[in-house]
Order: sequence, then structure tokens, then C-alpha cells
Amino acid sequence: MRWKASLMSLQEIKSLLVALKAGIEAEAVAVFDARRGDLHASSEATSATFWNAFGTSVCWDVDWGDWDRRLLTSMRSLVSCGCGNHSVEARLIHGRWVLLVLADGPLVTGAESVVSHAVRILTRLLPARGEGGALPPSGGGRAGGAASPVEPELPAWWIRRRTVS
Repeated sequence: MRWKASLMSLQEIKSLLVALKAGIEAEAVAVFDARRGDLHASSEATSATFWNAFGTSVCWDVDWGDWDRRLLTSMRSLVSCGCGNHSVEARLIHGRWVLLVLADGPLVTGAESVVSHAVRILTRLLPARGEGGALPPSGGGRAGGAASPVEPELPAWWIRRRTVS
């Protein structure tokens, strides 16, 4: 039964991401699972297609460490590339999940409220910290693989690994 609920949730998440992408004219939208270190769901047909959207932009002159810190401390981070023609917004959900929104240029007017609404929906659809759902434990260094309440589960390397050539 749990597997069916998880599958239904994944379908709902994918539908939400596709609608969000269209609604705010983003290039790609995804939910990254920081515990597992990979995409959980994307607006694109494959995770490779999503990551290729990052790879085609060679102008990411960004301090990703600062971006990570902002995401972990304020639960959101927004950066634009060096040429100003690309931006990525991230929202942290339950200390584990990251909603990534990649856009050509700044996000359209009203996108912030639409993204915030999507985050509220994702908060209900994604397992909260400590709730594994149908996902396997991370196998981290501590018993059960769970992070402590004050230790963020998001590894600082997660996006840099995807953007370094």
C-alpha cells in the first residue's frame, strides 16, 4: 500500500513540476533529493535532460558555496549567471528536498508567488525529515542514516558536482 501511495505522490509531483515550468516559463524544474544525492522528479523526460539544461549554460560564474549557505540558512537561494541570461532558484523543503527552477533570464513577474505555492504543495507530497516513506535510508555515517535535528541533510557539493565540466 505504501508503494502505491509513493507512486501516486511521484506522479502528482511530476505533474506539478510540468505545470510550474509552463506557468512561469522556466527552462526546467526539478526536485532534488539531497539524502540520495540525485533527482527525485523533473519536468523533463529524463534527469539527464534536466542536468543538460545546466550544462548548456557555460556562464555560471557563481560562488556555489555561498549559494549553498544561503539555501541552508534561509531555505531559499536565487542566483543569476555571469551573462544575466540564466537564473536558478532553489527552495529547501523539509531539510532534504530542493526545488530547483532554472530559467532563461530572470523569472517572469509573479513567479515568486507561484513557486511559493508549489513549495506548499510539495511540502504535503514529500516525506518530512525523519519520514523515509518508500525511500531507502541514506546509509550515512550515523545509525539509521538520519541527520540530527540541527544538521542539514543537504550536502554542499550537490550542485557543483553537476556543473563542473
